[in-house]
Amino acid sequence: MDDLKHLQQVLLLIIKEIDALCRRHGITYYLSGGTAIGAERHGGFIPWDDDIDIMMPDADYFRFLQICREELPSDRWYVQEGLKDWPSGFSKLRLKGTYIEDAGEWSGIARENRGIFIDIFRITNASLSPIGRRLQYFCDKMLISNSLRLKGYATDSMLKKVMLFASNLLRIKPINNLCEWVVYRYTDKKTGKVARFGNNVRFRGCFFDADVFGTPATRNFEGLELPVAAENHKFLTQTYGDYMQLPPERDRVIKHVLKVDFGSY
Repeated sequence: MDDLKHLQQVLLLIIKEIDALCRRHGITYYLSGGTAIGAERHGGFIPWDDDIDIMMPDADYFRFLQICREELPSDRWYVQEGLKDWPSGFSKLRLKGTYIEDAGEWSGIARENRGIFIDIFRITNASLSPIGRRLQYFCDKMLISNSLRLKGYATDSMLKKVMLFASNLLRIKPINNLCEWVVYRYTDKKTGKVARFGNNVRFRGCFFDADVFGTPATRNFEGLELPVAAENHKFLTQTYGDYMQLPPERDRVIKHVLKVDFGSY
């Protein structure tokens, strides 16, 4: 995409707004996913990356969404809350006056609210039992599959096809509610284990000891000092393996954005 650098600059505008809001209200957040890799490996964006991901502990996550609704001008920002405003388990803060078509978009969002966004994932408490964590993980995959099904996702993978078909069970509201309860049942209980749900990661990259996150460290990201997990190396290694190794050149491509309109930005 010829406009990648422009898109990255608008994403920086959004993360600056988020960072200022979090600092003002004492909200803890961390760079996540490829954004956290970029901070370690490139001092900013992975050169071909077209998004920014952050994550927050549950209490901060819900407080942040509420503060955004109360303090950010509604004519400039749209708060898209996970499991309420769309079927995915994470949220987005979108910049109005822009427009983006994303490979994983949901058709239920009005066009005026489809602005350039930053993804906000939850860090929630997890079971101490290995079996309990396996059950949480399975139910999260069911919720993700249901979300993908509702978005019209198609795949050649037989396993994914089976999960998409099985997710039809979540059309039954009590079953959907049960899955959500299993995944988030420890939200208000400090267990010493945490999980990042709503992500397309393997089991090993989903669950962590709580102190892996802890008090944020900071890294340079395009000239900004932004927070990362206290043990960011452990977080990234457990999730991605040797994250400092560049992927094959064929994989160094934009993965999400199909079309973008920057409006006056």
